[in-house]
Amino acid sequence: MNGTDPKVTSVDEETMESAPFFLKAIVVGLGIAIIAMLGLILYKIVAGPAEEETTPSAISTTADTEQLESLTGRLWMGSPEAQDFDIAVPEGATLVSTVPAGAEVFLHVRLADGTDQVLILNRMTGDISRLWVKPEGN
Repeated sequence: MNGTDPKVTSVDEETMESAPFFLKAIVVGLGIAIIAMLGLILYKIVAGPAEEETTPSAISTTADTEQLESLTGRLWMGSPEAQDFDIAVPEGATLVSTVPAGAEVFLHVRLADGTDQVLILNRMTGDISRLWVKPEGN
C-alpha cells in the first residue's frame, strides 16, 4: 500500500458505534482505583512502619539484674505463679469490682461510709497499694 491506494475500509466499519458510556466509566474508575492503591502502597513504604504504643514497664529501674531476670522469666512464661494472698479491708466494706491487669489486680472496694477505695495487688511481690477516691473539696 502506498498513499495513492484508495481506502480499504468497509462501509460497516465507518458506521460502527463507540463503546457505551458505562463501560468507559468502569474503565476510567478502575484505572483511578489502581493508581490510588499504588500511591497508597508507595506512601506506606516511604512512611515506614507504624509507631507502636509502648506500655510502661512493670519492673522498677532500681531492681538488680537477678530480680529482673527472674521477673522477666516468669512474665515471659505466661501468667504469674499461683499464690494465695490475704487482703484486709475495713469492717462493712463491700467488693464492687475486680480487674486483673498483667501482674496486678485492681480491687474496687466501697467502704461503709460510702467512700471508694482501690486496692492494687501485685501478684508477683504481694505488695498492696491503696488509692482513696474522695469527692472534690474533701
